[in-house]
Amino acid sequence: MNPAFSVVFLTTLSGAGQGLLIALVGVEAASMLGFGGAAAVPPMFYVIGAALSCLLGVLGLVASFFHLGHPERAWRAIAMWRTSWLSRECLCLPAFLACTFAYGVAHASGSPYTLEIGVVAEGVETEEQADLLASLGCDNAQGYLFGRPMPADETARLLD
Repeated sequence: MNPAFSVVFLTTLSGAGQGLLIALVGVEAASMLGFGGAAAVPPMFYVIGAALSCLLGVLGLVASFFHLGHPERAWRAIAMWRTSWLSRECLCLPAFLACTFAYGVAHASGSPYTLEIGVVAEGVETEEQADLLASLGCDNAQGYLFGRPMPADETARLLD
């Protein structure tokens, strides 16, 4: 097998960008779960990492157009997504780039929702339990403290 250099560059660059984003999310998740010091990783680390990931993805996308005989007709090649893995890659890569860009912007703006890992505590029965959960950063809880089980029609009236 002798693939064209443009295909090699596409897969290498876009794969490196995707791998970098996975590593960034992994580092952030480990910090959030207490496996590393959250203060040890500055927010700019994620911004620069996301920018580099975007750059690698864009370069990979640009490389894919050099694989075409007529780059001006790229839309026709991409339209063959049912039979071509390269077309599918070129369709999915912009969505990945948009998500990576949003991830970087969220970190740049200091958003607390850069990596939303939600937790719902069940069986909360006392105020002390609810206070402890709130101090641990758990925003969602359910249990007898908040309401007893009820029939569906009563629930619908409660929500109206």
